[in-house]
Amino acid sequence: MPSSDLNRIVKGAGILFIGIIISKLFSYIYRLAIARIGVDEYGLFSLGLSIIGIITSIALLGLHRGVLRYVSYYRGKEDLGRVKGVIISALSIGSITSVILSIILFLMSDFISLNFFHNISLSPILKILAISIPISIIHEIINNTIIGFQQIKYLVISKNIVLNVAKVFLTIIFIYFSKSIIGITSIYVISFLISLILSYYYLEFKIFPILKSKVKSIKSGMELFSFSWPLVFSSFALLVVGWSDTIMIGLFKTVKDVGIYNTALPTAQTLYTIPQALTFLVVPTLTYLLSKENIDEFKIVYQSATKWIFMINAILFSLFILFPKQIISVLFGGQYAGAWSSLVILSIGLFLHYSFILTVYIPSISNKTKLEMINFSTAALINIILNLILIPIYGIVGAAIATSISFMIAGLMYFIEGLKIIKINPLKSVYINILISILLTSAIVLFLSKNYIDPNNMINLIILSIIFIVIYTVALILTRCFEKEDIEVMHSIERKIGLKTSFVEKFL
Repeated sequence: MPSSDLNRIVKGAGILFIGIIISKLFSYIYRLAIARIGVDEYGLFSLGLSIIGIITSIALLGLHRGVLRYVSYYRGKEDLGRVKGVIISALSIGSITSVILSIILFLMSDFISLNFFHNISLSPILKILAISIPISIIHEIINNTIIGFQQIKYLVISKNIVLNVAKVFLTIIFIYFSKSIIGITSIYVISFLISLILSYYYLEFKIFPILKSKVKSIKSGMELFSFSWPLVFSSFALLVVGWSDTIMIGLFKTVKDVGIYNTALPTAQTLYTIPQALTFLVVPTLTYLLSKENIDEFKIVYQSATKWIFMINAILFSLFILFPKQIISVLFGGQYAGAWSSLVILSIGLFLHYSFILTVYIPSISNKTKLEMINFSTAALINIILNLILIPIYGIVGAAIATSISFMIAGLMYFIEGLKIIKINPLKSVYINILISILLTSAIVLFLSKNYIDPNNMINLIILSIIFIVIYTVALILTRCFEKEDIEVMHSIERKIGLKTSFVEKFL
């Protein structure tokens, strides 16, 4: 791996990991705060977010992925005119579609609430969230532009830190005076607006001026739309896979069930933390290398990043499997403990999908976006069918099974297609050693929890997690899971922060 590409990933990773950790921490505190005001209220809010998530995905038209791809690609070609054209086209199209759908949702909120969910209390939540649709669309396009320029620190500040800190502090202050779910929903929208303003400031004044730039824009609307339109269906389908369980629980069960399930779902989705961090960094790098037709370096980056994701993600996954009931009860309260089985089921599907998340980007990197449409449309259809069959019978457990299976099917399709498109297998023999390390560590930690450390409180859960990380790291070293590329990463870290790693290299 060339030092310039490696250093770019390592430098960005350090910043992004900090931002992601802060983001997930405050996101969880935010969920915890809302969950404490009542199971029904939390269920209504979660239902509103699921509906707005699907509508936002439709309004986005896949433009965010198009912006990420073409900004990265044309930067590699040093064609700034087309870079500017892509950004302007995306913002123009996204603004129009988002305003139209926002108005439609606002006007139909009563009808949706009464006729589909039989709960008029959902209507004011949908009306307020409708305002967030244009804000979210512009926010997403600008953030993907920032990623395309690989200016990760600005993304971390505006989206990962400011957005989540604003949500938490404003919500906690509001809850101190009132427990109105309407006020909490309003704060959600205001927080996104604050983050959008900051993101635009960074893009315009720190990265690539849109209004003040003297670069002449070269129209790219048709090219962008041609690339992006299949992603409308794949993005929508992905949202269906992610949110249809919540919506269908609301249709077939109660808002209380929605609230309970939405403790397991966001907990399992923390398995996306590490993949998300590395994806932001690696995908633009892979696109850039492909534009230079540097396949050897592409292979090294692709395989190494996939292995890092799998190794690190295994920690959270193992803890979710070992202590699901304790994690839910300690974090959200005993009234949500029934979600533990859903957490186990969801964790299996999401771990397998997210650990190989880079394969999901191979079609778009290779300009084969129609494959994404086919893949996630298939997964969405399967998800809907399974939800219709399983939720009426098994409730939230049925929803978890449907979602987990759908994610695994989508992941398998992408994995096979990735092999055919780029002829590179992300799996290597070292994964056997990683699995041995995971099983050995899990057995030791489970033994300690059964005999010495009770996992039913926050402090002991943290202690067991630290023990897991330490033993797992030692096991990875002893089983020779680290390779030449990993040592290069350590050298880059050493050069960046001045930390000597030679003592560790002796064991690798």
